[in-house]
Amino acid sequence: MRFTSIAEFLAMGGYAEYVWSAYGVTFAVMIVMTLLALVKSSRTLHKLKFEYDLKVKRQVKP
Repeated sequence: MRFTSIAEFLAMGGYAEYVWSAYGVTFAVMIVMTLLALVKSSRTLHKLKFEYDLKVKRQVKP
């Protein structure tokens, strides 16, 4: 399929709303998944640091 202009490309042969909404949903899901992964990894690192500090405190006690 060849497009002769940018407008024709953006119209996607009459299917633009379906094509671009699919791209939009995909992009939004990828952003949300990335943010959730960052939040979860941050929580995991905080939890590990807390457990490590707790273990160190227990070992220091006489």
